[in-house]
Amino acid sequence: MSSRIQSSYSIRPAARGQRVALLQSQTHAEAVEAGRQGFEAQWVALGRTLADLERIEVPGAFELPLHARLLAEKGRFAAVVCAALIVDGGPFRYDHLAHAVAQGLMQVQLSVGVPLLSMVLVPNLELGAAFLNAEHAQHASARQQCAQRMHEHGEAAARAAHTTLDGIASIVAVAD
Repeated sequence: MSSRIQSSYSIRPAARGQRVALLQSQTHAEAVEAGRQGFEAQWVALGRTLADLERIEVPGAFELPLHARLLAEKGRFAAVVCAALIVDGGPFRYDHLAHAVAQGLMQVQLSVGVPLLSMVLVPNLELGAAFLNAEHAQHASARQQCAQRMHEHGEAAARAAHTTLDGIASIVAVAD
């Protein structure tokens, strides 16, 4: 009797040299860009190459799940990394938006079988409010703090992507 688990989708094997999409929100672009820089620096430090990354911009965090699904379904990418900064005071309630994005990304990942990694940062209310009011002198460091946190979040996402891709490759090798 086989002990293999049957599923309705197949996990695509990920080997070094496979492409990774980096979806990047244009909202709060300066902080999100710091996240991308952190991701890329850590990606290279892990022995991967920047040539394997493809950056794609989307209008905001709300658009991440749909764009991630379209990219994942095409089969060109071994993983999709989604980057955004969600702060209170935007067009949507930030907590509802953050939940919807996280839930959407998880649904896509499970339905398509391509790893989606979240580089979505939701700062605490105090830092988020200061970020939005950074033109005032007393809040000037808020943008820098958010950028630094995004940079660190990007580094963590690169480590997670690296480990996930290697783990999937190992699972696929054992299953074959």
